[in-house]
Amino acid sequence: MVLAGGESRQNATMTYENIKLATPTAPRVFTGRDNLVTEGVEMLCKKGQAHLAILGAGGMGKTSLALHVMEHADVRKKFQEKRYFLPCEVLPDAPSLIQGLLQILKISISEGKDGYEILESYLQSSQEPILLVLDNFETPWYSSENQKAIQNLIEKIHDQGKVSIILTMRGGKAVGDIEWDKLGGKSGLPPLTLRAAREAFLSISPATKESEELDALLNELDCMPLAVFLMAQLSKRLPLEVLIKNWAKSKTDMLRNENQDSRLTSMNTSIDLSLNMLASQESGSIRILPLLAYLPNGVPFWTLNLPQLSPDIGNDLEMTILAMIDSGLIYEESTSLRMLSPIREYVQTKYPVTQHHLDQISSFYVQLLQNLPQSKLEAQDILEVHTANISTIFTETAPQQGHLEAIYCFSKFTKFYPQTLPILEKALTQEWNGEQQEHINIRFLKARIMQWMGYHKQAILEIQKIETTVGDAKSRRRYLPNEAQDGWKTEAEILAKCDKEMGVIYYRQSEYSQAVEKFTDAKTQFENIGNELGVADCLHKLGEIHCIQSQYSQAVEKLTDARTQFDKIGDHRGATQCLQRLGDLHSMKNEYSQAVEKLTNARTLFEKIGDQLGAAQCLGSLGHIHYMRGEYPQAIEKLTDAKIQFEKIGDQLGAAQCLRSLGDVHYMQGEYPRAMEKLTNAKIQFEKIGHQLGAAQCLRSLGDVHYMQGEYPRAMEKLTDARSQFEKIGDQLGAAQCLTRLGNIHYDQGEYPQAMEKFTDARTQFEKIGNQLWAACCLQSLGDTHYMQCEYPEAIEKLTNAKNLFEKIGNQNRAAECLESLDYIQLKLSMSPTL
Repeated sequence: MVLAGGESRQNATMTYENIKLATPTAPRVFTGRDNLVTEGVEMLCKKGQAHLAILGAGGMGKTSLALHVMEHADVRKKFQEKRYFLPCEVLPDAPSLIQGLLQILKISISEGKDGYEILESYLQSSQEPILLVLDNFETPWYSSENQKAIQNLIEKIHDQGKVSIILTMRGGKAVGDIEWDKLGGKSGLPPLTLRAAREAFLSISPATKESEELDALLNELDCMPLAVFLMAQLSKRLPLEVLIKNWAKSKTDMLRNENQDSRLTSMNTSIDLSLNMLASQESGSIRILPLLAYLPNGVPFWTLNLPQLSPDIGNDLEMTILAMIDSGLIYEESTSLRMLSPIREYVQTKYPVTQHHLDQISSFYVQLLQNLPQSKLEAQDILEVHTANISTIFTETAPQQGHLEAIYCFSKFTKFYPQTLPILEKALTQEWNGEQQEHINIRFLKARIMQWMGYHKQAILEIQKIETTVGDAKSRRRYLPNEAQDGWKTEAEILAKCDKEMGVIYYRQSEYSQAVEKFTDAKTQFENIGNELGVADCLHKLGEIHCIQSQYSQAVEKLTDARTQFDKIGDHRGATQCLQRLGDLHSMKNEYSQAVEKLTNARTLFEKIGDQLGAAQCLGSLGHIHYMRGEYPQAIEKLTDAKIQFEKIGDQLGAAQCLRSLGDVHYMQGEYPRAMEKLTNAKIQFEKIGHQLGAAQCLRSLGDVHYMQGEYPRAMEKLTDARSQFEKIGDQLGAAQCLTRLGNIHYDQGEYPQAMEKFTDARTQFEKIGNQLWAACCLQSLGDTHYMQCEYPEAIEKLTNAKNLFEKIGNQNRAAECLESLDYIQLKLSMSPTL
């Protein structure tokens, strides 16, 4: 249908049939654009005359949106039968545009008059409002040799008082000097939200099930409508796992509807149209296109950073970028240049990035990481918009010696740990100047990140690899001269660090006996080599474990010794952390006045040495004390202030923990909707930064909220999921606590055998990890369950044992509860001897 060849465009005939055959219908599956449809309809119906521009990349659903606006009931009511759709992709210049308009308006040309004159006369004389939808207007605009004629025509139509226009066009700029109302914002039509993309995919392929894998695939497609549509069509014939595998291998080559190669049925064909448009307007852009396609984040603050990323672009950089935006290949989002994922993937195959580009990109990011501001929050904000680019350049290229310091800088930000791990994995494949020692440093760092993210088994494997490396070195060293052996005098220190890190991993998994063993061994080794800092660190950790196990006297002894050791070597931060832990210990013993005193002092000392993180943690602990004392307004105030402090310094983990604690405060006040909101948001934040433990704790608290509202099935679901997550990351304490809560739900519903099973299993787990407090609570619950089943001897036995255990660990309140229950049973037995 496109007019070409030797035939004159002016003399060619565009028939009504040609136009109608090129006109699509409004698609049945249309999601995520309701607000834009409403906006467009209101503009058309509330004004006497409206001119709408729907802009953006090819495949963004511009035509679909225009058709749905055009077919809306309110638009039909206003324009009646005078709604006309013109597919401009078959109209390459102004004369053919005129001819196409005459055809859809069903106007014949009188003898002696030309088409323009008749069209102008018709539009001027119309007494009824007319709506013209000019679809894919980039074809005549960019292919015409006389662009001015196109502009004059559209502006003349615009000036007709009864005519409203909907213009769809690739790129970010509409034609002419007309004040267009843009649907979708400055940068054009945005991609679909994940929810809308999922809904569209499942509408096309209803046999596919919702899953994390589907969402991941849709995100890989950047939720681009055409890509989603074509992938969904394929999913009717191929399983999702095959599509995911093929996307990783074939990318956009697979996004086509059978053997058709039109802009609506082939992703590559659609992108090629934009590439051809760009090549005809700005051939020099090909030099920068590979670089932009390589960067998943695009170029943040592009006017500042792009000249540094590619200093050899030339002086006409801005004009080149504007031409690329006009082609629809890239778009401007805030101050960043971005390219949608399917476009990126195709451009990379057609115009692959060169080694020169890669060197420029890596040099830019090395300098960026080495010159970050001292404020961690400011530095994090700068890096936030570059993280995918940093991950890509340091994992897909071979890191060089000069990159290592930059990688270490990036690894200081907990928020970016998920992106840091693959970078460190890549770094372990390289040879460094420090040889094995550098690999050991990288593995230690990798293990710490893994245990922070809850990957405890993988972290243990990393530590074991370090131990193997040192062991192999020892074997080789026996055959070396004495002077060569001296280079490995740090072996003992490395092995001590391995034991300490293993202790931390066991501690995070609530495996306290193994943790104590490792910390004790590490402490002994540090003492043998004279590493006083290592000794103090181990004492500190041993003190924390004693706290958790309710062994308060041993905890005080270890933490006091650690604080003395830190003071001795001048480590003020370590000493203050011990004071902070002593404050937490008083809080656990319900000695709140002493706890407040120590935490307040610790907070002051942290502020004095400039440790904002430690100060914020103390503030959060003070908020927790208010919570434990039932002083909820003060708790909310302190926790909110702590959350603000954490956010200010960029500690997303601390902020999420405060949000979770705020949810718990609302829960205790019976404000369940607010508790749900806070806990749900906290869970999202924990998941965002990869902190699986925090997310599992939020799930557990959400289960508690459902339980308190009598929503037992939902509570069971949340607590079961939480238990699975705790078990997955190796947190036996959290898993056992979920078991206890599940037992409570069975108990409340009178399901006593199931409750007994849960309480018994939980008690076994608590005893295994040495948590006497929770083990005693399970004994108490077992006693109550026996009582409810009239099993009085068993109830007396369990409650007596629970009372004794509570007294042993100093929890007089719970001991009194057990004694009260025992007295009640004895009274009941004395009144009814037959029992």
